[in-house]
Amino acid sequence: MTPSQREFVSPVFHTIVVLGLVLICAVPLYYTIVSSFKTSINMINNPLRLLEPWTLENYEDVFAHRSIIPGLLNTQIVTLLAMLLLVLDGSMVPVRPGIP
Repeated sequence: MTPSQREFVSPVFHTIVVLGLVLICAVPLYYTIVSSFKTSINMINNPLRLLEPWTLENYEDVFAHRSIIPGLLNTQIVTLLAMLLLVLDGSMVPVRPGIP
């Protein structure tokens, strides 16, 4: 392979890999968001179909009948503790010039 061919193949390969990774992350996220606006019956009957009637029934149920505040509080506590441990761990790394 000539150097000019390598210069062309490398960006194309990187682009294909990045697009593949984007799809791996984006498709489940899209599916989750679209499914959250479906009714339970639509989700069972047509799991991959786009939305027919948009509904906020699931969100109304979560905010009206379920206690979401403790879940959000638990998430914040776990996140803050993880960040604190990360900062403490990172602060223990010695900073000495000239050492890679």
